[in-house]
Amino acid sequence: MNAPDQRHVAALQAVPAYEARALREAVERAIEATSGGTRLTGLRALVKPNWVAPRRAALACTNPLFLRAVAEALIDRGARVTVGDSPAFGAAERLAAATGSDVALRGLPAPIVNFTAGPALRFSFGASTRLARQAAESDLIVSVPKLKAHSQLRLTAAVKNFFGCVVGARKALIHAVHGDRDNRFESVIIEVMLALQPSLTIVDGIEAMSVTGPMNGEPVWLGAVAAGQNPVAVDTALYTMLRIAPDEAPLWREARARNLPGAGLEQLRFPLAAPEDFDTSAFQAPRALDPLAFKPGRLAAGMARRLWRRVTGR
Repeated sequence: MNAPDQRHVAALQAVPAYEARALREAVERAIEATSGGTRLTGLRALVKPNWVAPRRAALACTNPLFLRAVAEALIDRGARVTVGDSPAFGAAERLAAATGSDVALRGLPAPIVNFTAGPALRFSFGASTRLARQAAESDLIVSVPKLKAHSQLRLTAAVKNFFGCVVGARKALIHAVHGDRDNRFESVIIEVMLALQPSLTIVDGIEAMSVTGPMNGEPVWLGAVAAGQNPVAVDTALYTMLRIAPDEAPLWREARARNLPGAGLEQLRFPLAAPEDFDTSAFQAPRALDPLAFKPGRLAAGMARRLWRRVTGR
């Protein structure tokens, strides 16, 4: 009898358009390839999109039709779905409206929630933060990131999307304190991701963001969806597909330094398509990286806006 294949699944597939039927079929294939189509009856599933800011939301955030396809598939499998995030700028409800996700999700039993503070997470270098209560208390996190260039990390996809489970202004504070320190920011993101398992990631890489990001880049059509239960493995597949080397990607470099499962291409299995099956020549990664450490004035202004919205309800 042959030994079972212990490699991590990275389900890559070509999806030509944001069309409802094509998206639903792609999500179904992704779930089948990564989990065998397991029933999710009664499980609390948190769908975590990439909602970064209202500005340029159509390109910078997860496509609303893609998000609906994921939510529908989970509901059909019996899951109790909520959709939530803690955007860097604005509340989840505002981002849902800016992206059209509120309309796309209409009629589904999938309420949109803004994250609130939950359990503390202490990092390996001594600092700590608070994770979103909704993420910590879910049975399954279904991460639905947008594939984008990133001016600090070269690429943002599966692993980085978990940073949105740090609540509100705490993300900006981490940027301000640790954004320009060697490996500190990468450690934060990876340790947040490791604390929030089990998960399933389904990446919206149909229209990606190129050149720079996470908000100010240029659109590029890749027609790709990537999925897996191991976010590190999903990112390894995407780095390879986009021809980004480990030393060029801080999160991949950190994952390999920690010997995290899925950080090596030889540890991956591709049941649908392989990285070389995609033409990604139009994608441009940032040439130089910027630490993006938030300045005290900008951080204070952002915190004041959040307090004002909380007091006034606006």
